[in-house]
Amino acid sequence: MHYDEIKQIKIHKNKLCNTNQTDDIILFDHELIEILINFIDEHILNETQRDKLIEDEVLYGLLCLLTSIVKQYNNLYIKQIYINNNQLYKQLTFNLIDRVFKYLFELPTSENRLVPKYKSLLTHAKSYEFLNELIKVNRENFIQLQKKLLEQHNSIDRQQPYIWDYWPRDDGRSYSGYVGLTNLGATCYASTSLQHLYMIPELRTTILNTTKGDKHDLILYELKRMFAYLLESERRSYNPKSFCKVYTMDGLQLNTGDQKDMTEFFTDSIKKLEEMSDDLKQLVRDLFCGILTNIVISFDCPHISRKLEEFYTVRCQVTDMKDVHESLAELTVKDTLEGDNMYTCSKCSKKV
Repeated sequence: MHYDEIKQIKIHKNKLCNTNQTDDIILFDHELIEILINFIDEHILNETQRDKLIEDEVLYGLLCLLTSIVKQYNNLYIKQIYINNNQLYKQLTFNLIDRVFKYLFELPTSENRLVPKYKSLLTHAKSYEFLNELIKVNRENFIQLQKKLLEQHNSIDRQQPYIWDYWPRDDGRSYSGYVGLTNLGATCYASTSLQHLYMIPELRTTILNTTKGDKHDLILYELKRMFAYLLESERRSYNPKSFCKVYTMDGLQLNTGDQKDMTEFFTDSIKKLEEMSDDLKQLVRDLFCGILTNIVISFDCPHISRKLEEFYTVRCQVTDMKDVHESLAELTVKDTLEGDNMYTCSKCSKKV
């Protein structure tokens, strides 16, 4: 549909060019620009904030065509004759600056989370080129774009400037599409554990759906808040400062400057999850709890001893092991108990 409308305008323009009707040519240029910008308005978005490498070829094509028209219009001989006195073209390009700037930098809201319209690196680059052509038209366009840019250096209330550590790249997710956790000094052990928990879909869903915990309410609230940000935020990372303030180990608040053992933190975390609700307790056991069976078979008596032990972590030997499978196999290797290590049979009441 877009192609047919553009084609008809092109045919009319070619006819006018053959008859040297310059005023009508300019009018058709304006009409084409307005049609193209309306196409962009109505276009269903394919680009996402979470993956800036996904490019909308239709959107990019419309931008290229718009840029080419304005660039050609600026370079043609009619610029010297008509542009200075062409109020229609001045107003059209002036309004385009507002619209393109909005497509680039409009902030999402709870009602409309799909903005800004231009999200990929490719459409951003072409939009900047288009704005550059628009400000070449006249001084008013340049001043308008300059005002728009200056507004970006103030916060919403127009009073306080951006915080000193503002970094534009924080406004978008990484190319992997995931939101990270900010390292607060020596919190990599906690970030690793929490990201592992988040990446288990059933655990993440259960935590987010838990309304009130039997224990550790503040930790549950901050954990839900963190997981919600990791799931829905468009920022590059989430700052877990508030989580660290409420999380305690051995009765002490986490010190973000002290390094801790990741295994200890992970074990402590899942124990706290078990205590929050019955659903979480059962899920944690299903996901992380294993059972190790110790079997003792004697050469001297017919009795067999079996002992079941629950475990949440496995200590794997690394030295001289080629892979994790070999290390796990080492945990279940047979051993012979001799001398002082001999097993005392409870039924025979003697070492066997």
